[in-house]
Amino acid sequence: MHKVFNVTELTPNNYNSLYALFKSVQNTPDIIHNLTVPKVNIPIKFKALLSLGLKFCLPTYPDINLIEKYFKEGIRKVGWNIYFRSTEEVREETNDMRRFYRKNKKMKRSIDKDILTHCEFETTIFPNINISSDFIKSVKQVSSRPKFIPKQLLSELKEFKLNNQIVIKEADKNAGICFMNLQNYESEIFKQLEDCNYYYLSTEAHYNLAVMNYKDKLRILQKSTFKEYNLDSLIPNNHRPAKFYILPKVHKKYDVFPVGRPISSTINTVNSSISKLVDSYLQPIMNFIPDIILDSTHLLILLNHVKLSPHRKYALVTIDITAMYTNLILNVCKKTLYFCLHAT
Repeated sequence: MHKVFNVTELTPNNYNSLYALFKSVQNTPDIIHNLTVPKVNIPIKFKALLSLGLKFCLPTYPDINLIEKYFKEGIRKVGWNIYFRSTEEVREETNDMRRFYRKNKKMKRSIDKDILTHCEFETTIFPNINISSDFIKSVKQVSSRPKFIPKQLLSELKEFKLNNQIVIKEADKNAGICFMNLQNYESEIFKQLEDCNYYYLSTEAHYNLAVMNYKDKLRILQKSTFKEYNLDSLIPNNHRPAKFYILPKVHKKYDVFPVGRPISSTINTVNSSISKLVDSYLQPIMNFIPDIILDSTHLLILLNHVKLSPHRKYALVTIDITAMYTNLILNVCKKTLYFCLHAT
């Protein structure tokens, strides 16, 4: 096992899962696409690690603070539950408080504040004042930090990228993981951004002006439509322009470097929260649109339920759009969506 991963200071047990991935990479070498020029020999340990994908999730150490918070909250609720069930007088008093609460809604905050306090019954039910700390100690004793991927292996991968000027990205259509030369990767990005048919040059001043105009439109919309929402609060304080990157289309023919699918990440952009609000309104409507196909997997599921006659000939016709999002006219899209919603 040590010879496979070339890490001698770590125990073999840490690599049981990675060894299984190593075997799968040997059987399916197309998971990793080496697009570097000149070709760089990629160690098998990095191939095994990246065969997990770039968005894998690993088990983490328990959140001790969160566990302690919920444990104390459980003790508080048990105390109040027994207190309200102890005597008939307390039960009647509780019912009177609820009736008064329904009549006078202004008392809601004060009543909630009283309910969130701790009950005097807690010390009787739980005489051990250190019960929460003792419970946390027991949790720590039976918990251990996972060593699925050692930090040394991740640091070696980072050093390998820096020394060889390599960029690692997912391939388009979930076709695997791509190792790319930094110069080739950036050349493909600027080749797309310099196409004035789809993009135009901008500056920081243009960005700040667009943000100011966007905020002004939100204030007008706030006063006229969305009175139940504070739209200004949906604008992140530390917003930034969208990040642009590409996913190589390795499933199509190429000579030196494949064409990249342009991706614009809207995380932490000025309109990301507003987009989530609009999406919450549009998602339920999408369920009522007939014949909508979510992705390729959805199409395959639909085809499995199609019953065809064995005595007839059929042809499956598909149409692909070469460039849709960069050619959409926003005003036309808004009008089309408006008429579709009002028609339903």
